Amino acid sequence: MYVFDSVVTHDIDVYIVLGTISAGCGSGRYLHINSKVSKIGVDICLPLVESARKNGHEVLLADNLTLPFRDGIFDAVISIGVIHHFSTQSRRLQAVKEMCRLLRPGGQIMIYVWAFEQKHRKVSI
Repeated sequence: MYVFDSVVTHDIDVYIVLGTISAGCGSGRYLHINSKVSKIGVDICLPLVESARKNGHEVLLADNLTLPFRDGIFDAVISIGVIHHFSTQSRRLQAVKEMCRLLRPGGQIMIYVWAFEQKHRKVSI
């Protein structure tokens, strides 16, 4: 069972998978999950965006700090393995705020970061 199956349920119409560097939506690793919802992937890496598009996914080339969508348009925002790649605490906070801006009232957000507990790779938001 994928994490999306429990987070993105049948009553959510649209979600956006966010990415940056080579993380997040990347080549569309998670975009095939739950075919009952519409999904848009975003990544800043052109080769990864092109790879996802070749696999039939709807993916945009964009920066997570300035996403090209209007406020409150998505039912859910999912960010897996992305936030810890931003170089400063202020950039990580800006990325989280930008994702929250996209949510409709009552929308859901899921943010996963890797290696959060490792002493030599502390990340704070």
